[in-house]
Amino acid sequence: MELIIVAIVSFFLGKAIRPAGFADLRNPDKILKWDTSSFGWRPVVTKEEIQPGVTYLLAFETTANPDD
Repeated sequence: MELIIVAIVSFFLGKAIRPAGFADLRNPDKILKWDTSSFGWRPVVTKEEIQPGVTYLLAFETTANPDD
């Protein structure tokens, strides 16, 4: 019983408190769409370009940390 309570409290604390180094995965930095004419990913400029049934790539920018 105590293990379940600790797990529940840990879950809610983890949701409420985010470390500074974690990215917000709900808001991608770029949305990319496959371009068959150039065989590469191209950015989607507006939300109107997003169509149902098409696969998109959600991209998140990051920087290399030489200390890690």
